[in-house]
Amino acid sequence: MWMKKKCNPRLEYLQVVTRKWLSSEVMHLLLNGLNAVQVPIRTDSQLQELGNIKQLRFSNEKITSEFDITRSDGRTATIRISNYGIVYFFIWPFGQKNS
Repeated sequence: MWMKKKCNPRLEYLQVVTRKWLSSEVMHLLLNGLNAVQVPIRTDSQLQELGNIKQLRFSNEKITSEFDITRSDGRTATIRISNYGIVYFFIWPFGQKNS
């Protein structure tokens, strides 16, 4: 819905917790149709606090995959997947991600 601009325009961050680690087949289904581009996992603090978001994470949680997606209007979002099966979705403010 975010790709089609049919979601709440105030959406900045979404976190989905699954019951188990995501297999490659499930990740493929999740990313299907998004034109997701896998990017190196960021270790900087830029994603730790983006806007009003203060990310809560488990102490031994590790990000295993990271993807960027871009909407037709140029807005960019990042999808992060952790070893706990948690999917993080961050929407970047216009111009911040690409600068």
